[in-house]
Amino acid sequence: MATTTRTFATVVLLCLVGPVLEAQAAPRWQRVSWTVTDGADTTMTVAWNDADAGGGTVAWRLMGDSTESTMAAVVADTGSSLLDYTYEATITGLLASTLYEYRVSSSGEWSAWRLFKTAPVVGSCAPFRLVAGGDGRGGEAFWDPGFVSRHWDNIAETILAEAPLVMLYSGDLVHEGTEEQWEEWFEMSTTMIRNVPVMPVLGNHDTGPGDGDGAWYNKMFALPSGGAGELDATVDPDGDGVEDIWAVVVGNVLLIGLSTEGIDVGVQHRFLADVLSTWRSRVDWVFLQFHRPLWSSGIGHGSNEDDKLDAANLITYIDDYQVDFVLGGHDHDYERFDPMWGGYGSRPHVINPLPLDGASTGVPNGVMHIVTGGAGSFTNLAMFCREDGCRETSGNLHYIVFDIEPLQVTATVRDMGPILTLSDAYLRPDPLDGFVIQRTSTVCTDIPSDPEPEVVVEPVEPMPDATLDTVGDVPADLPADLSPDLPVDLVEDPAEDPAEDPAEDTGEPDEPSKTSGCGCFIV
Repeated sequence: MATTTRTFATVVLLCLVGPVLEAQAAPRWQRVSWTVTDGADTTMTVAWNDADAGGGTVAWRLMGDSTESTMAAVVADTGSSLLDYTYEATITGLLASTLYEYRVSSSGEWSAWRLFKTAPVVGSCAPFRLVAGGDGRGGEAFWDPGFVSRHWDNIAETILAEAPLVMLYSGDLVHEGTEEQWEEWFEMSTTMIRNVPVMPVLGNHDTGPGDGDGAWYNKMFALPSGGAGELDATVDPDGDGVEDIWAVVVGNVLLIGLSTEGIDVGVQHRFLADVLSTWRSRVDWVFLQFHRPLWSSGIGHGSNEDDKLDAANLITYIDDYQVDFVLGGHDHDYERFDPMWGGYGSRPHVINPLPLDGASTGVPNGVMHIVTGGAGSFTNLAMFCREDGCRETSGNLHYIVFDIEPLQVTATVRDMGPILTLSDAYLRPDPLDGFVIQRTSTVCTDIPSDPEPEVVVEPVEPMPDATLDTVGDVPADLPADLSPDLPVDLVEDPAEDPAEDPAEDTGEPDEPSKTSGCGCFIV
C-alpha cells in the first residue's frame, strides 16, 4: 500500500474507529452529517433509527473528557415497518476542527460511544481530506443480486481507513429505492457513516415512492435543504425546502449538491446562483455534484443524458462563477476531463489541458469535469475516451481522495480492482490516476508562514477482528508507535479566528480570472 501523509491525530482517530460492525442495538444506523450551510465548524447532526417512537436523546463530549451534554432528538415516522422511526438532533456550539465522542439513546438503550470531527472554521485555510465516489448499487449481475453491491462494504471500510473529514456520494446508492434496499444500504454502511459525514445526491436508482420530503431518501438522510418557498406542496409541504439540493461550507471549500431526478430545474438554477453569489468570493474551492454528468465517455449513458439540468443555462453558472470541480456518476467508470469552458448552448467548447507533468499538474484554465461511478456497481469494462477533452479513463472500481491544502488540491484515484473478480474488492497499491490543481492566490488570511512539518506514516489497514465497545477501548493490535492516550490538544486550535469578512457581494458573476483560489488540507 502506498505511503500517505497525515497528521498524528488522524492516525489515532483511524485506530479508534476501525471498521467493525457492532451488534444490532435498539438505536441503529447511527450517522452524522451537516444540515447547516455555514455551520459545519460548530454543528453536527446525528441521526439514527429505532422501532420505538417513545423519545430519543443524543449525548456528546470532547474526546477524552468525562463531562457530557445531552439534548432531545426529534422523531419522524418513515411510514415503513422496516425503516421505522428516524431520530434527528443537531448539536450546536461545538469547537471547530475538534474531535468529539457521541452516543444516542432510544427504546431505553444507549449505543456505544462513537467519534466525529467538526470542520475547520468557515472560510479558514486549514487543510483536510475529502473523498468522492458513487454508484455502489447492486442488482446488475448473477453474482451480485443484492440491492447494494456486495463490494460496497469493502469499499466503505477502505474509505474509512483514509480518515476523510467528509465524503461526497454522486448517487445510485441502491438499486430501486425501496424500503428494503435502504435498510440494506444502512446496514452495510454503518461503520463509515457513524463517524464520517456522507453528503449524497439522488441517482436515478435511488428514487422510491413519493418525491421530496415524502421520499424515503429524504426521510433517512439529514442534509441542508434548498428551494424553500419555491416548490410544489406535494414535494415540499412545509415550504422549508428539500434535501434533494443542498450546500455546505467546509473550511475554505463550498460543496453543492443538485438533483437530476425530478426537482424543478428553474428552482435549482436559482438556488445555485444564490449559493454561488453568496459564497464564491469567500472560499477558494467549489465542488458541484450531481448524478448525470455533463461530460462522459461511458457507453451506458454518455454526456448529459436527457438534459436533466438544462445544460445550456447550467454551464453559465459553472463557468461564470468558476466552479473548480463538477462531479458526476451514472456511468460506472472513472473519467477525468481536461479543464474546459462552455460546450453547451451558445458557448464554444474550449479545452485547456493542465500545463505540467503530461497534463496532470498546474493552474487550470477552466473547470474540471470528473465521472466517478465505481463504488461497487458493474463497471464499463472497456473504457476509452470518446468525448473531446477526455484525459484519463478506467473501468475499475474506485473512489477519489482529494487532499485540500493551501494553494493546491491533490487528487488520487484509488484502485479497488476490476468488477469481474469473484473475491472482495480490495485496495491496489498503485492509483488509477492522480493530478494536482494549483492556485496562484487565495482569499485566506490564515495560511501559516512556517507550517509544522507533516508526519509521514504507513496507512493503517482495516482491523476486522477488533471490537470497540467504547471509544476508550484500544485494539490490541494498535501500532506500537502510536500512543492510545490522545489529548484533545493534538487537534487544531479551535480558537483561531476566521478570515475577515469579504466585501459586499453584488450577486453578479465575477469575470473569470482563472487564477483565484486555494485549498486547505487534511483531517
